[in-house]
This record gives sequence, C-alpha cells and structure tokens, in this order.
Amino acid sequence: MGIRIDKLLGKSPFLLVQDMMSSTNKVVFLIPRLFEQIKQRDLKACQQTAHEISEKEGEIDQIKIQIRTIVTQSLFFPFPKRDFLELIFTLDSISDRAEILGKIFALRELHYPPALEQVMKNMLQTLQRMRELLSMIFLDELSSLAEASFSGPEAQSVLGVIEEIARQAHSLEQQAHAALVVIFQPDSPLEAPEIILWNRIIDKLESVGLALEKSATTLRLLIEK
Repeated sequence: MGIRIDKLLGKSPFLLVQDMMSSTNKVVFLIPRLFEQIKQRDLKACQQTAHEISEKEGEIDQIKIQIRTIVTQSLFFPFPKRDFLELIFTLDSISDRAEILGKIFALRELHYPPALEQVMKNMLQTLQRMRELLSMIFLDELSSLAEASFSGPEAQSVLGVIEEIARQAHSLEQQAHAALVVIFQPDSPLEAPEIILWNRIIDKLESVGLALEKSATTLRLLIEK
C-alpha cells in the first residue's frame, strides 16, 4: 500500500500546482485571440493581449517560486525533489514560450492570407486540445493521484491521457510543417519581413505545444518511478 503524500508533507504543494495549471490554461487560451487580432490588422489589440500574457506569465513565475520553496524545505518528500521540480519548471516553460509568441505578434501588422489561416486554425485547434488534456490531468486527476501516491488505477488512467497528448503533439508537428510550406510558396503574397515573422510565429506556436507534451512526459516519469 502506498504512503499518503499529504501525510508526509507539512505543507502540500499540489494546490499550488493546480493554481499554476489554471493560470497556464488562461495563457494558452489567449493565443487564438492574437491570430484573430492580427487578421483584423489591429496591432494595438495584439499588444494588449501580449501584455496580458506577460502579466499571467509573471503570476505563474511567482507560483513556481512558492512551490520550489515548499519542496526544497521539505524534510520528507515522496519523490526525488529534482524530478518534481523539473515538472514544475517544464510547466512554467509553457507560459514562457507563449509570452515570446505574444511579443512577436506585438511587433508589427502582418498580412494573414487565407491559405495560411486555414493551416494555423488546425494548429490552434490541436494546441487547445492538448491544453484541455493536460488541464484535465492537473485539475481533475491530481488530487486522486496524490492520494494514491501516483500509483494504481488512477495512474493508469492518467497514462492513457498522456499517450493522447503525445499523439496530438505529433499532429501539431505535421501541421507546423504544412504551415511552413504555405509561407515559403514561390507565389506567397507575404513580404520578406512577414515571412520571417510568420516563420517565428509557427516555430513558437509549435514550441508551446511541445512544452505541453513535455509537461505530460515529465509527469509520466514521476508516475513510473
């Protein structure tokens, strides 16, 4: 029988981890708004959304610091501290990458041709699906996982969700490639500076998804220890 995690810790970090996921949720949820605003050629609105993302990222950083303090000061922690903190740092990287994405959108107006809009829509849908799945793990399953010491049927259920996140990440990589094909077409209506910025946008959007996947993979490593 596993030992209850909440009995080993003086102060549990898990509620803070859920707060961190809730804030991360809000950050990723803001990303599609940037694409709508760039489509409307509303640079000021893009800059405002980028600012909102940066503010949320700052809040997430503060939660990360609180969790790190709790973990490092705990005398008896049920997991290797380094591995648990790696999960927290990986979760934090989602909002870090989203912040960079927002700053790129805030640089200048961009032409958003219909062919590109369609493939970016696919990427955004996949990204939001990954967000929903990771959020489900952290917000709906984490308490049960903690009570079960990250083992048993609860853990097996979560591993199934992690596998689905990995499948979605593979789809996202393919969609990112399709987007690059569009912007580098010889007859592309995009100007050279726009191609450079769209290339960065596609890369950073994909990197947000890969950070979501890495967070799930890092959690899997904790479960399998």
